[in-house]
Amino acid sequence: MHYKLGSLPFSYDVRSAMVVAHKMGRVSVNSSLDDHCTSRTHLGILALQDPSKSDTKPFLSDGDIIYAWMTRLVIQSIDIAKNRTVVIMNAFGLRSLLSKDLLPAATAFVSNAAWAVNALIPAARILENPLSYPANEVRCSLREHGTREQIEALAALNIKSVAETGRAATFGDSSTQLLVFSNWSRAEFFGIDFSSVVVKQGKKMEESCNKVGRPRYIHSNAHFTNHFSGRHAFAVVGKDAGGNYWFMGTSRTETWQKIEKALASM
Repeated sequence: MHYKLGSLPFSYDVRSAMVVAHKMGRVSVNSSLDDHCTSRTHLGILALQDPSKSDTKPFLSDGDIIYAWMTRLVIQSIDIAKNRTVVIMNAFGLRSLLSKDLLPAATAFVSNAAWAVNALIPAARILENPLSYPANEVRCSLREHGTREQIEALAALNIKSVAETGRAATFGDSSTQLLVFSNWSRAEFFGIDFSSVVVKQGKKMEESCNKVGRPRYIHSNAHFTNHFSGRHAFAVVGKDAGGNYWFMGTSRTETWQKIEKALASM
């Protein structure tokens, strides 16, 4: 399903990072479809629900808040027990981290250079705390585990796990509920310029916030293999010309109904 979070195929390729870990030889784990929309105003409402008790407010991105909001709606819709563990897996690009050597910024890399970091949170803390809590946990996981040293350490673990089990390493306990997120905003899909091939203009410019030849809707279809379930995997597609965030994902009907109800109540 697609949803549009108004005016405000997840792919996991372990191979590239495995090569990184193999070359570096480091192991130093840090122990520490339908369419919907929430407007920029709605995203502001979500942020206002997250009061900070300290004088200095930590940085939270729009994506952090969207992830936290969607996670809460999902676990509410499946009536998860509060003593279970929720893992928020956040996919991100490796290009900037590897730009100094393996993936030079000025060089094309025709493949998927994605990795993931995980935030493990007790369900009770997601349900009972303001959205700032899970959003900050997502941000902390990126800050702590999104470093060069940490991705190399995780890649080394994955090499060992794949050799022994045929699968990449997973994290959590026997009660874990996994949710997967990927934010594609940096790709700026809604900014792609097709104006040179436009043969007829649609809406008049004064009736649309889109420039001529710019996408108004982006559709992507993911195909999961190796018996991997795509349920509760979501992607934030990006922000359109009206400032609306679009997201898509795979989940149960009751979950989407919960999301629709939450949007309608804003």
